[in-house]
Amino acid sequence: MPRRDIAGVSWAGAALAGALGLAACGGELATPWVPPDAAMVRCTTAGRDRMPPVLLELPVPPIPTGLLVRQLDPMALNDMGYEREQPVCAALLRPSDAEVEGARDSITALLTAYRETGTTVSSSLGACACDVARAADVVDLVAPCLDEPHRPACDPSPSQIERARELVEPLRETLAATPVPRLHWRVAGRSDRPGWIARRLPELLPRHAGGVTVYLAGQAVPSRHNHVLVRRLLDAPGVSAVLRLDGGRAMLVIRELDGALVLDLFSLPAVDGRLVPLLPFIDEAGAEDLAARLARPAAAWSPPLPLTEGNLVHLDRPALRAVDTLMLGLAPLAGLPDAPRTLPSDAVPLVDAVTLQARFGTEGKVLRARLGLSDAGQQWAQSLPAELLAPGVDQLGLPLELPPAPPPAVVELPFVIHRSATEWLVLDGISGAAAFMRRLEMQHPGALAGTLDAWELALPPGAIAPGGTVPPAQPLREWAERIGAERYQLRSSFDPARTTLELVLEPG
Repeated sequence: MPRRDIAGVSWAGAALAGALGLAACGGELATPWVPPDAAMVRCTTAGRDRMPPVLLELPVPPIPTGLLVRQLDPMALNDMGYEREQPVCAALLRPSDAEVEGARDSITALLTAYRETGTTVSSSLGACACDVARAADVVDLVAPCLDEPHRPACDPSPSQIERARELVEPLRETLAATPVPRLHWRVAGRSDRPGWIARRLPELLPRHAGGVTVYLAGQAVPSRHNHVLVRRLLDAPGVSAVLRLDGGRAMLVIRELDGALVLDLFSLPAVDGRLVPLLPFIDEAGAEDLAARLARPAAAWSPPLPLTEGNLVHLDRPALRAVDTLMLGLAPLAGLPDAPRTLPSDAVPLVDAVTLQARFGTEGKVLRARLGLSDAGQQWAQSLPAELLAPGVDQLGLPLELPPAPPPAVVELPFVIHRSATEWLVLDGISGAAAFMRRLEMQHPGALAGTLDAWELALPPGAIAPGGTVPPAQPLREWAERIGAERYQLRSSFDPARTTLELVLEPG
């Protein structure tokens, strides 16, 4: 098995050891479970090592606590039963175009039917409507009864009970016909300890910030809450446990299949408290769909940088925007029916994808970034001549002033990248390159070298640290404080077709 990150081991040696280790183990089992269009993928080698410093505190989307993996650090993965020195990947799956486009209309229609059903039941059954609905076991489908107390004078008759069931039947049909998309996260990798995670759940559950109810394979599931969905998920191949999280707002499915440990988290990003009683019915209607989403993808994700060379984070802008657009589609469920339907379109981006990697064998101090350029980015790259970078920074065709922090999000929802530091500093960070270089050269003459299409920057100790000569943006302060303590250099290069830009930040 390859050693993950040993001081003094050369990059080439670590990469070769990694490749041989994966071959000896029969191949890694992380990427086969990640679809090729995933919005975000974060891969870490399990073990007893600490996270590489260059990946800590970077402004990238956090992994939800419901996955129980912390932020995918090596020791957390080892504690869960993933095999040491093997890669484990966490992925945020991209929703389909149909889900993104149809979410708002389908959710709005469902909630309209819910409100109308409540009105109909109340008007048809009078002051005792809620007691009748309780006797008929349909009270959670009658919106006005959410906080309505029991009336001692009410004594529902059999005909009233039957009438209540008839009145909510159209809502049941609407629920059955209305797909409600969920955010889907997946973690996968090779495991060498079958059954380990189920036994260790009591120790792992505190990693989740919310409430948890655990259902183990073979355990009887009481007929309450999301029981229909829980039972269906427990019947899926390889399932060892299903966790009901946050009062039914999310479900975690733990599977062990062909040597892989696979965790799938399905969640609704935000739910109005008044709509929580609807969740079991939504889950019942969508049980088969969620079970189908457990399937292994027909094609696997291919890492832009080899997993044998280091731990990495990959971000795909179009797919992340699709996730955030789905958030808007689900806004009525969060009690925000007037939220915009689409995200605002800002300046045409130069970068469509970013992959950040901490190289093995460098004590976690070397950061490699590969930027997948958009059509506009490729046009920009192809326009750069092989002329000296200094003093021609203005010829980069990029703003000479640092871009401001993004304005607030269009609405309060748990967006992944919209108006975030991830979007501003990682996906759009290249737009601030010329301004940074200009300031660096002013403070440290001679720090710029290379050409407009192949940069070489020298970063003196303390220059990029907080309070330094070229201080970082606020979201990067902790990262820059660690990295900026010693001398670093930054080099860039384009591939021959100028479709990607590679940056390497390393001590020296």
